[in-house]
Amino acid sequence: MEKAEKFWDRISRNYDHNDKGPSASYLKTIEDIKLYIDENSVVLDLGCATGTRTIDISDDAKEVHGIDISSKMIQIANTKVEQGNNANIIFTRARVFDERLKEESFDLIISFNVLHLLDNLPLVIQRIYRLLKPGGVFISSTPCMGDKKILFGLLILLLRKTGILPHVAAISSTELHAEIIKPGLRIIEGEIVGKNKLNYFVVAEKD
Repeated sequence: MEKAEKFWDRISRNYDHNDKGPSASYLKTIEDIKLYIDENSVVLDLGCATGTRTIDISDDAKEVHGIDISSKMIQIANTKVEQGNNANIIFTRARVFDERLKEESFDLIISFNVLHLLDNLPLVIQRIYRLLKPGGVFISSTPCMGDKKILFGLLILLLRKTGILPHVAAISSTELHAEIIKPGLRIIEGEIVGKNKLNYFVVAEKD
């Protein structure tokens, strides 16, 4: 088991802890995602964690797949499916390069708070492009700590060296924008969001 998987397995039990319920920004994100889903949509949630977002968008889609590297996160997600009525959801422990994911299979791919945690972002974006059907949409929101390197750089370096955090890239929103459009994705919407104006929210379409 690699370091990143161990980290996410370790925090899985408390990952959903939120006494106040879903925030207004979360609910708006769900609404934004649903604008790109209809009854025929096949959706992939890359880095689905415990599947909360995956489940919340599932009613509007034909089929939703959630993947994550953490087996314990997927365990929790599958428990939620068993307790609900979500026959169109499939949760699997997998990476985006898993051969079970077929090219041009998805109408929509979403990935929230994940891209900055990946070792080889360019290859991941290329893979996302290939997994999308022509005209398919990619929606993501990513902390771009490269926009505020002075504030976050030393902290991230310290947390990584102590083993508290797995790999975290201090990518900037400009760099992320460039990587997304490189394979041929066209950005429909791109804006800096969040309380700290740190997350780059993107909607991109495969032409």
